[in-house]
Amino acid sequence: MTKIFSITLDDKPGELAKLTGALGEKGINIKTAAAATLGGKGVVNLLTSDESKTRDLLKSQKFSFSEDEALIAKIDDRPGAFAQIAKNLAAARVNVKGVTLVSTAGTKVEVALTVDNADKAKTIIK
Repeated sequence: MTKIFSITLDDKPGELAKLTGALGEKGINIKTAAAATLGGKGVVNLLTSDESKTRDLLKSQKFSFSEDEALIAKIDDRPGAFAQIAKNLAAARVNVKGVTLVSTAGTKVEVALTVDNADKAKTIIK
């Protein structure tokens, strides 16, 4: 498993540049990102090249953030494949807290999932 960082930013120009600039200055590569805004705030989900450095930077720069274990699931790149994983997790009473696209390659898609019960989810996502 890997860590995914969820950083809360104000929904205004320059906030994303401040975050990504700080990461770049410390030599931290962003491996994948997803972001959305709602109600004047934005949340950026990041997987980075160095979890420890990312954590230290976010703390030192006083960014509001959380981190979760992320399960990386390789699923078929076809209609309904992700829905089946979601249904299987729901049937096992595992709540999905977040989904971030990691990569697409050939006939597979990799997504990072954060869930409320990683141990149970690991048995479902193979």
